[in-house]
Amino acid sequence: MVIEELQTRLRKAELAAEESDKQNTVLQTRLDQRLDEYAKLEEQLQEVHERVDELGNDNRETTRQKRELENIYEADQRANLKAREESHFREDELRATIERLKDSVVQKDSRAGLEEEDRRPSLSRNGKSAHPSW
Repeated sequence: MVIEELQTRLRKAELAAEESDKQNTVLQTRLDQRLDEYAKLEEQLQEVHERVDELGNDNRETTRQKRELENIYEADQRANLKAREESHFREDELRATIERLKDSVVQKDSRAGLEEEDRRPSLSRNGKSAHPSW
């Protein structure tokens, strides 16, 4: 009886050991799966960090380009304003020159008209020329 009892215990212990081995195998498989998933998640996380860094660099570059374009735009605005001011100044100078030329022509015409009147014979009261006839 003792031997049978020991054999029964041995079988139970062997069955318990087999069951424990099966559980260990299942748990080890789950652990391996979780470790694989963890490694994949770590890799994805690294990719996300790299992408975030890339986007940050792109953002900084875009911001730099925007500032550069704003500076170019402002410089163009200043140059256009200066060109308009110079154009208005030149236009005013040309108008002043035209006015002086007009005044000069008017004075010249008026002098020419006076000289012509001096050269024309004037009529006396009796309708005859005051100058001797030619």
